[in-house]
Amino acid sequence: MSTASRPSVGEALRQPTALTVQTSRSGPTNLKSLAQALSPLHARMPVVHEREVLRVAATLIGQSAATTLQAARREVLIWAERRSGGRLPSAAWTGEAFESIVGGRTTMAACIREADGSLWALRSDDPDKAVPGRTWTTEIAIGRVREDAPQISVRLLLSTPESDPEIEPAVPGLLRQIGDRVRLQVGEYPVGSEPQHVGSVIAARSLVDQIESPTRLLPVIVATGDERSADTGKPLIDVNVLARATLGLAHVFMVDAEQTYALSDAFGRLGSVYHGAVRIYYPGFDSASDPYDHPLYLAESAQRDPAALMRELRRRVARHSLWRTRLGHDVIPFTAVRSVAVRNEQRAQAETGASDADRLASAQRRIAALQAELASAQSQTEQYLELAHHEEERAKSAEAQLFGARERVRQLEAQLLSRGQSADADTAISAH
Repeated sequence: MSTASRPSVGEALRQPTALTVQTSRSGPTNLKSLAQALSPLHARMPVVHEREVLRVAATLIGQSAATTLQAARREVLIWAERRSGGRLPSAAWTGEAFESIVGGRTTMAACIREADGSLWALRSDDPDKAVPGRTWTTEIAIGRVREDAPQISVRLLLSTPESDPEIEPAVPGLLRQIGDRVRLQVGEYPVGSEPQHVGSVIAARSLVDQIESPTRLLPVIVATGDERSADTGKPLIDVNVLARATLGLAHVFMVDAEQTYALSDAFGRLGSVYHGAVRIYYPGFDSASDPYDHPLYLAESAQRDPAALMRELRRRVARHSLWRTRLGHDVIPFTAVRSVAVRNEQRAQAETGASDADRLASAQRRIAALQAELASAQSQTEQYLELAHHEEERAKSAEAQLFGARERVRQLEAQLLSRGQSADADTAISAH
């Protein structure tokens, strides 16, 4: 073939079926056929998916910003060392970057120091002790900008070959450790690992105000006592376990049966919760909201399978945290912190005239950091698409159920009319 008739690289790429590879014996082999031949092998190879389970973004409240930051960072390191399988290097305890790999567990940290603030981040990988192939990753970022109060963000991720893993989301225990040293707050409301008890009229009014607050950022989970039971102040689920598992994801309240009337007075019967039921009030709720947008679980659900109800509540608020918080704004990924830290290192080396070997090592670290950041972004995109697909399927299911309910109502009304009766739209429904 002459040079003039040879296709360009661009033309060849636009015609992938024309591309060939040369084999040793059988001659040219079409790449499309090769891909088809390898597809059974690819199907048998496990594909590891990294999915984000939950996010927490909170403010650290203490006597001084410096002391609060140091105390929070120390609690994170104590927690990370227990999981790392060995001792963390001395650089860890002075707030410097480090990397520790012990027994398949990786722990690393990066830090950024600027004139207007600082940011320290840690990533810890830990294989699941019960399910082979699973690896849990926890990312923590602690920092402060100018004179603002210190902030903390936490991400929990799961890497697994399972396409739809069964998990019970729970915030890492380090948040409870930090909460024992400094106060955690999300928006204008404090968060803690203990449920809040509503046993008085004043507490009930305060709960109503918090549920209706337009500035509330977290869901409110209300578990009620049942006035028909012997203990009217005891919910049907373990609110203590729930509060610990959802620290920073939701505000958990246990409401005495006598105080649930305040919710009915404020929100109406359909928007209330009582008789041992449990409800999630998402941010933005008020007396005019559609009550069906805020899930209600009747007492029968808790009595039939309390463990399943607990899983459902935890999954809902964990999923809500992924929608509510913005990655890179409210919650800082470790890959982004490490990438900026290495970039700053390169700039400092250029200013100080570092050796070529040191600059090459920094460049290699920068490339690795950017590759990790790109992989993280791709995983996030895939998960967002998956979440969007699940929401679309849920919306279709809800529409189908609504259509079925309307059709059933139409049939019942037709039966009443055939008997000479009519549906009474003015039938009074007794208030709770």
